[in-house]
Amino acid sequence: MAGERKLTVRHALVVFTGMFISFAPAAIVFNVWGIFIVPVTGELQVATNQFTFYVAILFLAAAVMSPFMGRLLERLDLRLVGTVSVGVCALGVFLGSFYTEVWQFYFSGLIEGIGIIALNFLLIPTLINRWFTANNGLLLGICMSMTGVGGAVWNYVGGLIIGGMGWRAAYLILGVIAATAILATLFCIRSYPADAGLQPYGRAKQADANGAEMLRRGVPQKVAFGSATFVFLLLAAALFNLSCQAGQYFPAYVYDLDAQGVLNAGTMGVVMAASTASVCLQASAAVCKVVMGFVADKSLALSAIICCGGGFVGLALVWLVGPSSVMAVYVGASLYGLVFAAIDVLSPTIGRYLFGPREYTRIYSRVTIAVNLAGAVGVTLLATLSDFGWSITFGSTLALIAIALALVLAAIHTGKRLVFTVE
Repeated sequence: MAGERKLTVRHALVVFTGMFISFAPAAIVFNVWGIFIVPVTGELQVATNQFTFYVAILFLAAAVMSPFMGRLLERLDLRLVGTVSVGVCALGVFLGSFYTEVWQFYFSGLIEGIGIIALNFLLIPTLINRWFTANNGLLLGICMSMTGVGGAVWNYVGGLIIGGMGWRAAYLILGVIAATAILATLFCIRSYPADAGLQPYGRAKQADANGAEMLRRGVPQKVAFGSATFVFLLLAAALFNLSCQAGQYFPAYVYDLDAQGVLNAGTMGVVMAASTASVCLQASAAVCKVVMGFVADKSLALSAIICCGGGFVGLALVWLVGPSSVMAVYVGASLYGLVFAAIDVLSPTIGRYLFGPREYTRIYSRVTIAVNLAGAVGVTLLATLSDFGWSITFGSTLALIAIALALVLAAIHTGKRLVFTVE
């Protein structure tokens, strides 16, 4: 079975499932909450950080559940874990339609966090790593790009629904849409290629290596956890996710620009301008994830430099030029999509290449603990900082992006010394 493995419909369905999960539940949970900040806080008469605290709870729940979910994905049928996780995420979104107190959103944050950790951070990379032995970065980028596509679509659709029917109707409809991914997790995947009588697709580096042996190669988790590479990657991925949260505040920033007299677009006009900023961010993220996945397969360091450099310039445009022209916000938001590629594609791809597939799920599940803790801190911190002004909010984020770049380059450099073994 050496050499090229046969590509089948089953392999294609694995990629389709990853794309569908990213497009519906993951995009709705992670990338759409920003458009609800102003209408929800306005109706419930609460501060921004009181509402966005539910997102912090989401990340905290995901962090706590990450190692547990990593073990479940190793032991249980991925169809079962995936289907339950989609259902839980959809329920959390759906219930938002009925809330009348801000604390009720915290319950949705809790259950969405439990569901999304398995889907977005672990299930999709695990499927790609088990079913493919080549071009993993590109394939993961294609799957994760749909989070950006979904974010663009659902931010626009959500803006239309909020403008015409109110935010409660938007939560209701988006919750139903998120649930449709259950069809993919139930019918389109298997835990391993062997479960369908197949081999992982891709060309083995060793002529005598079969598909099963390729999946057993890698760095043992005990060695990985004790390495500087793991620490650098963990910290870099955490800062990437913290920085990503700044993009979720672009809609609120647009509302603030309107209040300062920059837009003068009227009620519906500012709603759609805020949604447009999110659409630019998410659509760009979709493209960047595919491109950066391809680049990462060729050069991990180059992809890191592009992601951080482009994101840095984009946020600077939003901050420094945005008050003069809302078009600068759209352009800057588009460039900031590169930071989303860094957390969703670059970080897990680096983990896969540096540590191998052998115990990838367990190793990267520990990274996601820090990633989600940083997300929780980021949502709360940036919401608080935004009340003091956008200069401190965006200025702090720019510094974090620069630090993250230094850390990820250190992880790539030290990772060259790690030795793969066969289990």
